[in-house]
This record gives sequence, structure tokens and C-alpha cells, in this order.
Amino acid sequence: MQIKKLFLENLNKMDLPDLKNEFIDNIITYFLELKEWNKKFNLTGLKSDEDIIIKLFIDSLYFIKLNIVSHCETILDIGSGAGFPGIPNALYFKNKRFFLIEANRKKCSFLKHIKNKLFINNIEIINERAEKLSKMNNYADKFDCALIKALAKFDISMKLALPLIKNSGYCVYYASNKQKSEILSDNKLCDLLGFKIDNIFDYDLNNSGKRCLIIVKKLWKTGNNKNCST
Repeated sequence: MQIKKLFLENLNKMDLPDLKNEFIDNIITYFLELKEWNKKFNLTGLKSDEDIIIKLFIDSLYFIKLNIVSHCETILDIGSGAGFPGIPNALYFKNKRFFLIEANRKKCSFLKHIKNKLFINNIEIINERAEKLSKMNNYADKFDCALIKALAKFDISMKLALPLIKNSGYCVYYASNKQKSEILSDNKLCDLLGFKIDNIFDYDLNNSGKRCLIIVKKLWKTGNNKNCST
């Protein structure tokens, strides 16, 4: 099957530990369901199978390569859309809890369908806006980590994510090299929001170009941190 071959080729390049057949089967089923639902709902604008596999699935899974993973047990996916990057990582990390925040009801319907179809017991789908959740006691300052992929610019994403994670928790922002340069040139945002850029993980997303994960560590709600760089 060409789809399986594409997945295996790209996953093997990542050299992921403990890659199980069950994970491969589930990720392919997820892909096929996404393609089917995309005929009726606008879940992704990507058209080719290769683009969907690499830019959505493979890109999402680079979270696995980060050193902070062991510190992240409760993980938010803010603006999850069709489930990226949350669901691929939830399928891999079955012992971690993922919370998928998505304001669009149709996209939430798809997320619930995938959850039931693949019996993903470690995800919770939250049909709400992130800025509203941050004002609720049972969500504010509660999570170990937030994943942000294709949501908004870095500054807006940090304003949405930081109120939801614990002090000393992490935000992982999926970025292009151009975005990375823009983010590192801003010396004021970290002072304003109380975080530091803890690390940057660079990788090459095959023919899609160079990408990176910007790992942000929350220090306090507001603060006087003078150094945003690693």
C-alpha cells in the first residue's frame, strides 16, 4: 500500500523509539478518515497524500524527539483543528493525557469521531476558545505543556497558552526558519509575559524545508526576565 510505504519511509527517517505496528495501523486509519471527512468539511487545505502525511502527521510527531517530553504528562493542543499535533502524539504516548482545544464544532465532531474510531482513551476534546478557558479555575495554570501548530503568530499564541500552563511548564511552538528569526529578534515579549526561550529544536521536514520547535518555559505570570534567548 502506497500510503503505508510513505508513512514508514518518513517515520524511519525520524528514528523514533519503540515504534509499534498498532501505532502505524492507527495513524493510517486516521489519515484515511481525514481524507474522507475532508470531502465534506474543510479540515485541511492540503491536497496531496504526501503533503498531508509530511506536513501534518510527521511534522506533529517531532515533539517525541524533545528532551522535555518526560516532564509533560498533561498536554494541551491549542487550536487542534483536525487533531494536529495532539492526536498523532496521543497515539504514540498512551500513558500521557492530551486535551484538544478547538472552537469549531464541525472540527470537534471529527475529533470525537477519531477518538471513538480508534478508541483513544487518553484524549479529552474541549469545544471552547483558549482565552475563555484561561479564566476558569479548573483550567488556568493546570497543564504541564501546550503544543501550538498553525494557530497564530508567536506573540498571540503565547498570550493564549501561558495562562493555561503551570509555572515551570512548557509551550512548544511549531515554526518555520523565517518565524524563528522573527521570534528571536523580539527582546520584549518574554519580559511582558514572563517566560524564556528554553531551547530550539531544528529539523529538516524533507522537501518541505527546514522547521523548528521553539520550546518556551513559563517562569511566572509577569516578570523581569532580561534574557529571552537560549
